[in-house]
Amino acid sequence: MGAALAEQLAPPRAAGWLSGYEARAKIVAAVMLIVAVSLLHGLIQVAASAAVASLIALSTGLRGRRLAPLWLGVPFFTLALALPAALNLITPGQTLWVLLTPAAGRLGPWPVPEQIAITLPGLIVAARFFLRTIACVACALTLTASTDPAALVVGLRRLGLPRVFGMVLTMMQRYLVVVLRAAENLHLAKLSRTLGPETVGQGQRWAASGMGMLLLSSLRLAEGVHRSMVARGYDGEIRTLCAPRFGRRELRLVIASAALAATLVLWDRLT
Repeated sequence: MGAALAEQLAPPRAAGWLSGYEARAKIVAAVMLIVAVSLLHGLIQVAASAAVASLIALSTGLRGRRLAPLWLGVPFFTLALALPAALNLITPGQTLWVLLTPAAGRLGPWPVPEQIAITLPGLIVAARFFLRTIACVACALTLTASTDPAALVVGLRRLGLPRVFGMVLTMMQRYLVVVLRAAENLHLAKLSRTLGPETVGQGQRWAASGMGMLLLSSLRLAEGVHRSMVARGYDGEIRTLCAPRFGRRELRLVIASAALAATLVLWDRLT
C-alpha cells in the first residue's frame, strides 16, 4: 500500500523533447512566458498564448491524467473565481443575460440594480482570466513534468534561490509520502480497533489526537534525518551525481522563449 501511495504521489515525468534540457534553461523559459502572458490584455492574444502553452505541454509527452490539473482543476477553480466578475454588480456594461430581477432596490446599505445580469465586458474579463490561468498553469506543469525534482531544485539554487528554501523543498518532496503513509497507518489502526459507530465529538477528539501524534512522529523523523545527514557531511547544499551544463541548445531554448514572449507582448501592444 505504501508503494502504491508513493507511486500515486510521485511527480509525473514526461519523456518528451524538453526532458533533456538543463533545468535552468527551462526555468528561465517558463518564467519569461508566464510574465509575458501576465502582461497581455487582448482576448485574442491571451487565447493564442493559452493555445501555444497547451500545444507545448502536449508536445512534451503529457497525456491523460498528467493533464488533469490543467483540464479539470483549472476550469473549476478559475471559473468559480472569475464568474462573479461577469455580473453587472462588478463589471457594468452591455447586458447579455438577465439572471435575476430583485424586488427591493437595496440590500441593507448597498444599492441593488434593477437587474442582475451577465454583461459583455464582464464576460470578457472572466474569459481573459480563465485563458491566462490556463496558459500559466500549462507552462508551470510542463516545467515540473519534464524536470526531475532534484534537478529542478538545483537549477533554482543556481539561479539564486536561498539555500534554506532549496533544502526545505527537497525535504518536502522526499518525505511527503512518508508523512502521508504515517497518517494512513494511524487511520487504519483506528478502523481496526473500532467496534461500533462513533459520535461526532468522538471523531473530533480522535482527529485532534491523531494530528498531535502525527506532528510528534514528524518532529522525531525530522530530528533523526537531520542528525544522520549532518553525520554524513551534509552542509545544506544539494548535489547531484551529474553536474548540469548550460550548453548551446539551452541557450537556443531561452532565445526562442524570449522571442515568443516578445512576439506575444508586441502583438498585444500593436493591436
